[in-house]
Amino acid sequence: MIFNKVINLIARYRVAALSAAFLTPLAAIPAHAQDEGELEEIVVVGIRGSLERALDIKRESTGFVDAVSAEDVGKLPDYNVAEALQRVTGVAIQRSRGEGDFVSLRGLGPDFVRGSVNGRSLLSSTEAVDPIFNGNLITSTGRATNFDVFPSEIINSLEVVKSPSASDIEGGIAGTVNLKTARPLSMGHKKVVSAQGTYRDFNEEFDPQFSGLVSWTNDDESFGVLTAVSYSERSIREDFSRNFGWFPSFGISTDLDTDDDGVGDASPNDVPFPLSNNAEVYEETRDRLTIMNTLQWTRGDSDITVDVLYSKREIEESHQNLIFLPIIFDGDLAGRVVNADGSVQVGDLVSDGTFFRFPTTLRPELTTDLQDVTDESLQLGVNFKHRVGAWELNTDLSYAIAEGESIFDRVRIDADNGSFAFDTLVSDAGYDITQTNQGSGPAADLGNPDNYVVSVLDDRAAVNEDEEFAIQFDAIRELNHDLVSSIEMGVRVRSRDKTIERASNGNGIPVVGAGVTVSDIGAFNPGAGNFLDGMWRSSFGYDSLIFPDNAATRSNSEIVSFVNASGFSTTVSPNPFESFGVEEDTIAGYAQVNLDGGFGDVGFAGDIGFRVVATQQDVNGFDAEFVITDNGGTDTTIFDSLSVGSATPVSFDSNYANVLPSMNLRFELADDLYLRTAYNKTMTRPTFESVAPAYSVNANASDNGGDNFAVALNAGNPALEPVESDNYDLGIEWYFGDSSAAYAGLFHKSIDGFVATVVNTGAFTDLAGQPIRATGIEMDGTRRPISVDIISQPDNQGIAEVTGVEIGIQQAFDFGFGYIANVTLLESSAEFEATGQNIDFDGVSDTSFNAAVFYETDVFQARLAYTDRSEFLRVASAIGSGGQIFNGSYSQLDLSVLYSVTENWAVFFSGVNLGDDDQDVFQVLPAGQRRFSSTSHVGPRYAIGVRGSF
Repeated sequence: MIFNKVINLIARYRVAALSAAFLTPLAAIPAHAQDEGELEEIVVVGIRGSLERALDIKRESTGFVDAVSAEDVGKLPDYNVAEALQRVTGVAIQRSRGEGDFVSLRGLGPDFVRGSVNGRSLLSSTEAVDPIFNGNLITSTGRATNFDVFPSEIINSLEVVKSPSASDIEGGIAGTVNLKTARPLSMGHKKVVSAQGTYRDFNEEFDPQFSGLVSWTNDDESFGVLTAVSYSERSIREDFSRNFGWFPSFGISTDLDTDDDGVGDASPNDVPFPLSNNAEVYEETRDRLTIMNTLQWTRGDSDITVDVLYSKREIEESHQNLIFLPIIFDGDLAGRVVNADGSVQVGDLVSDGTFFRFPTTLRPELTTDLQDVTDESLQLGVNFKHRVGAWELNTDLSYAIAEGESIFDRVRIDADNGSFAFDTLVSDAGYDITQTNQGSGPAADLGNPDNYVVSVLDDRAAVNEDEEFAIQFDAIRELNHDLVSSIEMGVRVRSRDKTIERASNGNGIPVVGAGVTVSDIGAFNPGAGNFLDGMWRSSFGYDSLIFPDNAATRSNSEIVSFVNASGFSTTVSPNPFESFGVEEDTIAGYAQVNLDGGFGDVGFAGDIGFRVVATQQDVNGFDAEFVITDNGGTDTTIFDSLSVGSATPVSFDSNYANVLPSMNLRFELADDLYLRTAYNKTMTRPTFESVAPAYSVNANASDNGGDNFAVALNAGNPALEPVESDNYDLGIEWYFGDSSAAYAGLFHKSIDGFVATVVNTGAFTDLAGQPIRATGIEMDGTRRPISVDIISQPDNQGIAEVTGVEIGIQQAFDFGFGYIANVTLLESSAEFEATGQNIDFDGVSDTSFNAAVFYETDVFQARLAYTDRSEFLRVASAIGSGGQIFNGSYSQLDLSVLYSVTENWAVFFSGVNLGDDDQDVFQVLPAGQRRFSSTSHVGPRYAIGVRGSF
């Protein structure tokens, strides 16, 4: 699939002809011979060597740059790129199934961090369904880079650029993470192999991983080839207990007396409750293959480098989900004291303005979700450097494509034939569920197949493709001047196409009318054992539940006949309303002066310049006319029906230009003491998903605007503008050893027009200038145009301020012991114009801390590392009752040990998440109450392996 596109690309752009044009002048230039008597370079390896090389990068940079260097060829200190990056000051990572994937920098989330490999765009197109919200929440990568798709074995060093220069490619307000792969002419003859097995404590699985790297050069070291291959398998289990969010109590029609004083003091809308407890088990296998190849030529004043990087990741996921619904309806309040004013006393059920206890009889639902996801990416690059006198000319061509495919299969069963009663408590720690009629007969048995009717078949598929072609020209001229060392200028032209094509069977086929029970199917799967590692508090075990067997259910003749007779099909068909495409073309130019001089005894270096970039964006999608039929008047407990007309193409065009000045200065106050300062303006374009013009319709929202139709849209916003930030840095660095330093820095970001999801209520008739074609049918058959009551969409907000302090120290002693510690302290505020509030900025933790101690000798090394990140805002405007959703604080302890058996072979052991820490999420409601949202468990993992280097 991807290779076919590459063949077409070669034909289209004639890369072969371009390469030949580069190679022709090289043939006439004599090879550069190595000078006789050249001193042999001594390379320090191990932990100390990696720290020394990382500090060299930091010290020699004119701006604020941090780095992680491999301890030896293909040996970063962590399992994947994201986990290696978490050791850098100011970096925090997000985790998927307990493993690092996306990176935040200085508090700003993954969409604000530009990922690159050898300076070229790093694309990823993960496409997946999060089955919470009935499988309707689809997540896609766009601007953010999923660093999990690249193993650490192929990386030589990681550079985190926090204060970009004009010559740096725009796109990341927070900064850029650049993955630098090894080069054969620098490495020479080298072979590295490794094999390891990883054991996961929670699911008791053992997985293999293999990697190999070969570097070769010719005798005069003018030509080299490097090839690296890495393959890994992972079997992961993650358990969740979470809810859909906190909502107004829509099942109650009378006022409430929340303090039992005989007088009603709240309407049901004023007393939120948590909609559902989803008890979920994800069991997932991940296979990843990565292949890297680099060729280098050097002839006299010319160099050519060709890079090919291919990665493929396949994920198979099985997901069990108990959808437990502790929703109080009027019938659940029967027998309670009714006051003279008609209100019902619920003081024992309400605390601090929200429900916390739920005596309910609603029957649970159980689902099995099967999902196959494939991520595939290919990066191609050709770089040609040629020196002519004082000029160095650089041409770089790059092509990148990433494609993600997802197939989603859900079967849901409802306990419609059973009779259940529950008493549920919810606290900051989660849910405590007691089945009050447990053991009272087969109808109350949650494990009885006769109680469950097959209710929904849900099928989805998606293809997420991202493609970029770029060409860049740079020219640098060296100058013999007391203050200016060189000038440089350049231009970059880029074309990027992002398309997402989604398909479904119409958000689920209702098959409850077939009346087929699990007993009729004759097959089911028991629930997983040891749910949440024993932390779930329930009177029944998760393994006593039964979950659908999807294959057996879908092949049942009665269900197949019912689906066919109903006019449905389990074959997915394109869903244009969730599909879109974005074509983005940019042209950028820059000019930069590089400084190198001194004032008295104070030497300085730096760069001053500006970058101008113009962006043309075309967004294509679909809308449609939709009709809502009123089935219940003002009674919102009776759902209205929705029909959607044919898809109609819509398109939106936008263009904008940004001027991005920059300045980086480094002052050498003494031989080992540096002062740095920087100013730059950066930009981040809106995510592709945010500008998608299509929308989904909810015909049964929480607000009906005073009529009989409660309509809500969840939509993108093609009118979004890019986000800009003015960034200021000041830092001091003391290098008191080759691998030892102490540093402190202060930074401030003023971010204009940050994007957040906004929920607006009113009477809306258009979306981003396009009319909303909505028709309502009253209960008497009258048809009329209707407006939309609620629109939820991303929008540019006001100014956000992020101010932080970074402090770090690392020291390696001569006797082998050493330590590293760094902390980032942040304050943030954002003008959330939608509500008039000042809120925390999305993704910013007040504190992030990293520490490690290590000890190494010639044959042994050990490292113990600790990371900690405080809570941070995850969603600025939550669904349901509103408020914000926060990730709770998280810490992790990791260990690695290596022993060199011989000069060439070593064995190693590592342990990750030794403290068995869990990830918590909570919601802060508009009235300030902090309420449980989610907890998840993955558990620790351990690896043992062998490594050879020759």
